[in-house]
Amino acid sequence: MSEHGTDHRKALGRRGERLVAERLEARGFQILATNFQSRWGEIDIVARRGGAIWFVEVKSRSTAMVSVPSVSWKQQHRLTRMAYHFLQRYEEPFDSVQFVVAAVSFDARPPRVEWIEQAFEGTF
Repeated sequence: MSEHGTDHRKALGRRGERLVAERLEARGFQILATNFQSRWGEIDIVARRGGAIWFVEVKSRSTAMVSVPSVSWKQQHRLTRMAYHFLQRYEEPFDSVQFVVAAVSFDARPPRVEWIEQAFEGTF
């Protein structure tokens, strides 16, 4: 892929992450982290509402989603490790952890966000 294509994809991803964070805040979530880095990679958004902590993977497209985005077993394992790393440093009590995929389509106005809650079970 050309450098321009990569830049466009990154910009689209950042735009999707900002939109998802705004939508989460509108739903009463507190954003704990964006682009949380660990040695295993990056978690797009970590959010909290009440006792629930959401680890959100954002999938952005400039066209309509033709299928529900999925997270491979390898990605699930990596995200679970990163979530565990985050939770080891997090000092507030919590009741539950959920892995969520937010599928963003920028083909309409306003852009659409499809929430896939409990996208997979993380084991800690």
